[in-house]
Amino acid sequence: VLDACYRRPGRNEISRGMFQPEKEGIKKKTRGQGKKYTIRELPGKGSFNQKIEEFFHHKESNIDKGQIIQSLTLALNERESYINTSLEKTGKQKEEYRNSNRLKELGDLIMSSIQHIKKEDKWLVVDDFYYNNRKIEIELNPTLSPQENAALYYEKYKKAKDNLFRIEKTEKRLKNNLQELKKQRELLNPATEIAVLHNLKKALLRKDRDKKQVKIPGLQFHSHGFLIIVGRSAVENDIILRNHVRGNDL
Repeated sequence: VLDACYRRPGRNEISRGMFQPEKEGIKKKTRGQGKKYTIRELPGKGSFNQKIEEFFHHKESNIDKGQIIQSLTLALNERESYINTSLEKTGKQKEEYRNSNRLKELGDLIMSSIQHIKKEDKWLVVDDFYYNNRKIEIELNPTLSPQENAALYYEKYKKAKDNLFRIEKTEKRLKNNLQELKKQRELLNPATEIAVLHNLKKALLRKDRDKKQVKIPGLQFHSHGFLIIVGRSAVENDIILRNHVRGNDL
């Protein structure tokens, strides 16, 4: 049995070796024999067991707090990068629509010179009474009447004005979000209670979940890779145009 179970060359217990029983009176040395341990002093009040529980609870809380702070820092960095990119984009769009009033002025100039516009004219040369009567050229659609050309510029003006209003509203919201993010970042320090950090983490997760659940109103269809959204009322059309239509969307 010993030959089958033991392979301890250090104790001369090897295959085909002879068994040498220990002599009587020799006790086997136990692990830790002869060592002495002192009880560590722990801070706090209460019994020793209560101090131990408080000590390891505090240590575990600090570990959890560090992990939460790290994950929140990454999440806030990602949000800040997204906000700054969006602000840069809205700034460019705002600059594009800043001169929207000029479209209305061009429509007024066309209406004031209807009698000078001939059929199939592609350009209108007119004195610009908005800028010291300097000569300018206004592009026309030769397939449209003078009134329709003016209406086309008025329509572009209205659309640009609406887009500018939407962009300024979006810009204001993004700047408010950036200020809120800076306040949240101030909480990411070891002095903050762990319950506050847990609540902040839950709030960020809730925002992400709500963002994913945003529903576009109206009916939706897919055709040749395009998403077609159909509003069923004036209210739905207004929501779609203001909140879900971007850039070159038609």
